[in-house]
Parts: sequence; structure tokens; C-alpha cells
Amino acid sequence: MFRVNDDNVIIQLAKIRIGHDGSGVGSGWFLDEVKVDIPSKGECYTFACHRWLDKDEDDGLTEIEIEPTSVEKGAIRKLFCTENLY
Repeated sequence: MFRVNDDNVIIQLAKIRIGHDGSGVGSGWFLDEVKVDIPSKGECYTFACHRWLDKDEDDGLTEIEIEPTSVEKGAIRKLFCTENLY
């Protein structure tokens, strides 16, 4: 979970790019989903991925660009997006 605190930064979150440089032994990881919470807008974006980011798995990509699979707003956002904040 990522929290964005500056309401001047984002109007609408259309996509994210996430990954790693692939350096080091065992650097790959499985990405289930990313949540981006924007409390000032009352929105939480979920980006489902369900894939490996690893040069030795799937298509070998260590970085991807994904679009949101859902946007929670208002009271629903509070239920799904305010727990497990890192």
C-alpha cells in the first residue's frame, strides 16, 4: 500500500510502472497487487498484477506498467484501503 498525501500531485491515476533492477541472487518477486491510497481525494486505486517480476520466470520482465483494475471511493475506500499501510 502506498499513500499519496499531496492532493496537488494527482488528478487521476491512469497507470503505474513498478519493478526492480534484477540485481542480486533471488531478486525476483511475485507481485499480487498494488494499492495507492489518496486520502485527500477519498480514492484508493488497486492495480492487480498476479505475476512474477523475475528474469527467470514467465516472460522475464522485471518491470511492468499496469492500469488500475478498480477505484474505491468514499466509505468503501475506508474499508478496503486503510489497513496494512506500509
